[in-house]
Amino acid sequence: MKKLKFIIYVLLGVIIIFLGIKEYKQSKILDDYPTKKSLGFFIKYRPAVVHSQQESLIYYWVDNKKRILKNHLNLDFMKLGDTLLIEYSTKDKDIARVIDKYYMMKYKKLRKK
Repeated sequence: MKKLKFIIYVLLGVIIIFLGIKEYKQSKILDDYPTKKSLGFFIKYRPAVVHSQQESLIYYWVDNKKRILKNHLNLDFMKLGDTLLIEYSTKDKDIARVIDKYYMMKYKKLRKK
């Protein structure tokens, strides 16, 4: 029983370290290489539950190819199809981050004026 617990803890530690290294590499690519801005469209929001974080799905297009950005931002105020401003790396176009999650709200305010 003690061996099983030890093995589980080691596996969890390795997974956490791997995820941290992956996140670090992605942020390093976004910081070191040129980026381009694009519009992303909000598709799905899943609120946080007991064993998971909140999750948002955003679609964006690069070179006429649809890409998906999974994000853990709190976007519960958004409606399906709302627009966000994102930036993606020119080196690896699958690596992206949200720059402005209030992009659609700003646009709506400007249209009312």
